[in-house]
Amino acid sequence: MDRARLNATHSEAHALMTTINAVTDLSFEGDIGDTMWIKGYGWPVYRGGPMYWAELVGLDTILQWLHEFQRLHGDEFKPAPLLERLVVEGKGVKPS
Repeated sequence: MDRARLNATHSEAHALMTTINAVTDLSFEGDIGDTMWIKGYGWPVYRGGPMYWAELVGLDTILQWLHEFQRLHGDEFKPAPLLERLVVEGKGVKPS
């Protein structure tokens, strides 16, 4: 899978990282976060939602960003244990 480049402002990245981390912490079902953003916030359907975006960017990259955000901004950005486990196991947020 090709890696997508981050093209977001700091506030957009903040919202995406918080959502990806929270949804991963709640459930293995990435579709929950995608549905919330598409239906609730008007995220463009053709972009597939933030969990789809997380898969394109790579969970390892998301984890690195969360660690950096945590260092800069505190434990609001502490990575979800499931996200860390998925990266270690080389898995994605979408069930296979």
